[in-house]
Amino acid sequence: MLRALGCPAGAPGAFLNRALDLEVGAAGADEVGCVARLADGTIVALPSAAEAFAEDCRRAALVVSQRTAPPSCAATTIDRTVWQRTGSTILLVTHDVEEAIYLGERVVVMAPRPGRIDSIVDVPFGAKRHQDLKLSLEFSDLKRRILNRIRETSGVKTDLEQLEKLTRTAQD
Repeated sequence: MLRALGCPAGAPGAFLNRALDLEVGAAGADEVGCVARLADGTIVALPSAAEAFAEDCRRAALVVSQRTAPPSCAATTIDRTVWQRTGSTILLVTHDVEEAIYLGERVVVMAPRPGRIDSIVDVPFGAKRHQDLKLSLEFSDLKRRILNRIRETSGVKTDLEQLEKLTRTAQD
């Protein structure tokens, strides 16, 4: 989601005051969140830390978060309470398996060439989740199982094998 908004890959986020100086279509990120200015000038904030909410809620038009937004948030919010209250189905496309497990009720594993659904994995952790869940053995086991399935469907068993394939392709 962050990359779709133009946030740097691997960056969890940024304070909104830095983003107000961004050009249209640009984004910024730091350890507390990510902000992006869309083509119409709308500011979208994706806070990953609680301390980012106050400013994001005051200055962004839309706040999207895995955390529950404070009741005082003036921005339009999409968070866990919205999903639960409306019964909405939300499709999040990501390459981050940890993010998919933490946010989702199910993880759909795609197979390449041609792109197709390989498998659907139920996430057994319930609706209320805490960051410490990511440190649990159950979370790690599920992540490992999904990553192994991705490697199997891609025909690559290890990251080193993938690197070697890419290197050979680049040299040809």
